[in-house]
Amino acid sequence: MSIMMQMALKWRKRVMILFDEWKTSTAGTYWAALIGVFLVAFVHQYLDRLLAPSSPLYQINLRSHRESKDGENSDDSQHRSSTLVRVLTTGVFFIRISLAYVSMLNAMTFNGGVFLAIVLGFTTGYIVFHTDLDEL
Repeated sequence: MSIMMQMALKWRKRVMILFDEWKTSTAGTYWAALIGVFLVAFVHQYLDRLLAPSSPLYQINLRSHRESKDGENSDDSQHRSSTLVRVLTTGVFFIRISLAYVSMLNAMTFNGGVFLAIVLGFTTGYIVFHTDLDEL
């Protein structure tokens, strides 16, 4: 007995996304699912921007390091600020990587609309959140 997984994109409105409970059966539920999948990829790009070296989180950390070298802050307050930034960036990274894996699992539905929503979400997020990084 040979069992093969189908590897071609399907273009149907009936699809199961991630969970057995998240099934689409009408055009309305399908489009709502596509919007949700798009937003997951879009938010991933926003979180990726927060982890960039020019992000506000890293700028706060750099500023506290510079002030501590100038003697304006004590080592204790600088350490607390640095620890807080590390905890925040670790949390952002955890959420970002989780969204990336959710997007990968969504793509494994092999639904053409879901695949396009993922790609458009990542692309739109990149255009909105990453195009100004070279200007900083």
